Amino acid sequence: IIFLQNEQNTGLAPALNRCLAAARGEFIARMDGDDRCSPERFEKQLKFFSEHPEMSIVSTDMKCYDEYGFWGVRAYPSAPDGADLVHGTPFCHPACMVRREALVNAGGYSESDDFLRVEDYELWVRMYGMGYRGDNIHELLYYYRDDRNAAGRRKWKYRINEARVRHLAVKTMHLPFWYDIFALRPLVLGLLPGSFRSFLHRKKLETADR
Repeated sequence: IIFLQNEQNTGLAPALNRCLAAARGEFIARMDGDDRCSPERFEKQLKFFSEHPEMSIVSTDMKCYDEYGFWGVRAYPSAPDGADLVHGTPFCHPACMVRREALVNAGGYSESDDFLRVEDYELWVRMYGMGYRGDNIHELLYYYRDDRNAAGRRKWKYRINEARVRHLAVKTMHLPFWYDIFALRPLVLGLLPGSFRSFLHRKKLETADR
């Protein structure tokens, strides 16, 4: 076990790149400090890679919880393709396991402010543009601490960054120009009242839990 501690808060992307530089394993797995996961998570992800050597990314569905308990589920597409990238990140980032070789070849996480809070999403677009692909295990192997009202407080600049990555996905995957309509969705949602955005966020995740 190698313990790394930054002298100051560098932000997520630089911290992840520092960890990546120190890692030596064939696979890179990560998770956030306030989350939990099933004891079987790593076993099942490694089994997936063994059975699917053509894949470079594998994540799982996740169950959301807060101080009051579990309240919703986030599910991700099976074997997402290039078109799926336009609709949002196709993987739960903290639940991901990635082949180290692919992650290094892609150059790791972008540290640009243009991709702040969407570093993972931009990475997937870049990796897909290089020919790498991924999939999701449809089991609730990850437990994600999520504020039910966080969607209503999301800053405008992060919405712009998400729209930027969606547009990048259209260009990288050589999709028809009209796919850029989907790039506008984060901006349109940002014009809605915060309380209504939070309601939509909760409703979507609570419905998936049924």
